[in-house]
Amino acid sequence: MKKRIPITKQGGVGGAGGSVDLSTGEGSGFDGQQQSQPDAELSAAAFNLKGKVLVVAGHDQSNLPVFTAELYDPVTGMWAPTGGLFYERADHTATLLPDDKVLVVGGVSHGPYTAKSGELYNPATGEWFATGRLLSGRSYHTATLLQNGKVLVAGGNSQLGSSNTAELYDPVTQVWTATGNLNAARFYHTATLLQNGKVLILGGYVGFSPKHSNTAELYDAATQAWTPTGSLFHDRFGHTATLLQNGKVLVAGGLRINTADSLDSVELYNPPTGEWFATGRLHAARRYHTATLLQNGKVLVAGGVGSHLHNVLNSAELYDPVTQVWTATGSLKSPRITHTATLLTDGRVLVAGGSNSAELYDPAAGAWAFTGSLSTSRGLHTATLIGTKNPLRPPYLSLLLLLREA
Repeated sequence: MKKRIPITKQGGVGGAGGSVDLSTGEGSGFDGQQQSQPDAELSAAAFNLKGKVLVVAGHDQSNLPVFTAELYDPVTGMWAPTGGLFYERADHTATLLPDDKVLVVGGVSHGPYTAKSGELYNPATGEWFATGRLLSGRSYHTATLLQNGKVLVAGGNSQLGSSNTAELYDPVTQVWTATGNLNAARFYHTATLLQNGKVLILGGYVGFSPKHSNTAELYDAATQAWTPTGSLFHDRFGHTATLLQNGKVLVAGGLRINTADSLDSVELYNPPTGEWFATGRLHAARRYHTATLLQNGKVLVAGGVGSHLHNVLNSAELYDPVTQVWTATGSLKSPRITHTATLLTDGRVLVAGGSNSAELYDPAAGAWAFTGSLSTSRGLHTATLIGTKNPLRPPYLSLLLLLREA
């Protein structure tokens, strides 16, 4: 495994004599024998990992991708800097692996460059390590942790347009391998791991001359093949897809083709039959919002864009799977888009970004409150709850990972 070399705050990547060619992603400073030093603010002994939230990269207020990362501590309500990535990036993905490391891949950097690079974050030390490179650079893709511990990356946008390719990352070998192609090239779609282990991909921009789509397909890890499943009632992108406790998938909002308006329509996918059913409509049509499954089984939708691009929302609402009805809940303190929403271990929800502010939702009170501010304004970033031992760890994987580190 290649360790991250020190990064200067002035430069995007490299530092300490290292350099990276952004057109290829190759670097001269990736020396596996060189010991990296975490930022001055970091102290491995000070890490109390459980329940912290890792926010990575994204666009700053000037709409430029950044390489910084920071950690939120729900106990203190404060953010602290952690190690920086090799690459500035936004529109990437971040996936919690079975060994509690975080895999960051893809995204866009300065200029037309679309990242092929992959990086691993070690929460115990606050360091980043280079890992296997994607076979195809991509952004606006999805990344899903499968029940076998591998990571499925699917679709996305590249310099060649929409992609129908998919790849698998093996955390033991740290190598990407091609898997079955999607039936439709797409980006800005959603991917949801179902209770049966299959992955449901739906909507987004589809085709090499992209248009919005109402199609959906399933990935079977056993056969490494995609098969079409029932189509949605409405084509949509900028929507959310949430796995409910009953195993169904709730798809809410988004934007339709040939309209400039957001959708208030909501649909339920039933995996055993592959069918879609209409369910209660949102109170406010929205896209680019967040949707979070709460511990009580309800779904919290927050923020997004309303009827037109400049109508950024601060409203929030709750979906009850039993009654299939949405009810208004407390409004965000600040309207926001391109933010993230993360369910904390204590049941609260952390919403961060769209600016440098962050706030917490308390389900018991149905109210929001500001919490500590991010060190920089960011959007189109990722947020990952760490230190909670990923429940998808296969029983044999712990031994394999330990043997690899030996």
